[in-house]
Amino acid sequence: MAPLAARALRLVGLVLVLSVLVDYVASLVGANWSEPRWYVATSSQWIDRGVVPLVGLTFWFSGDWLAQQLDPLSVTQQKLIRAIARILPLVLTVIFILAVPIHLSNAFTSQAQRLEEVQQQVQQQRQALDLQFQGAIAQQKQQLKQLFGTPGLFEQVKASGQIPADQVGELEKLVGKPEAEIDRFVDQRAAEAKQTQEAEIKANQEKQSNLIRREVTGNTIRTSLLGILLVIGYGGISWGILRQSPNHN
Repeated sequence: MAPLAARALRLVGLVLVLSVLVDYVASLVGANWSEPRWYVATSSQWIDRGVVPLVGLTFWFSGDWLAQQLDPLSVTQQKLIRAIARILPLVLTVIFILAVPIHLSNAFTSQAQRLEEVQQQVQQQRQALDLQFQGAIAQQKQQLKQLFGTPGLFEQVKASGQIPADQVGELEKLVGKPEAEIDRFVDQRAAEAKQTQEAEIKANQEKQSNLIRREVTGNTIRTSLLGILLVIGYGGISWGILRQSPNHN
């Protein structure tokens, strides 16, 4: 059973390491090197998956050690795989040392881009709001002038219940008023309504911006700390391998 356990440990370790390396290579397919968000997503993915090769190497080295205890001559076998297994921790150490600052730099660049997109959306909403109010104001002025310019029409419409009860009092003040007074009334009400909607747009902008900042900050802290832990882990393995004498290779 011991030889089988040794082979199983090495096989499982090899599969774990290769599965992550395949994912790493696949993430580079169609890479957008000029897009900060691609760097953020890719570095996060690499660091999130970085623990798996660490576990895989632990399995492989455990199986390799067990195989050597069972058969000291096995040290001369599978030299290529053994050499790769000893070099890989050092390579991964360098990768994660680079991944952390790359993630930090591009995370804040990506945040700035996302905040700018939110600002552009707000500008578009405000422009659409301006156009909407311009058309609504002109239409309402025309309707009110017709309503008060036609004798008896206002009383008829009021009696039919077509005017909301909370607006009857305000509209009654316009009876007999000149058109300029009607224009001022419409402009004032439109300004108040527009101010309310602009406040809602601004509140929504602040909500989205704060959400983006919290998301980026949380992800950046998590990814950076995990990356540092991976550097320590792989660096420790690399240092242990380098300290081994050639007689133990």
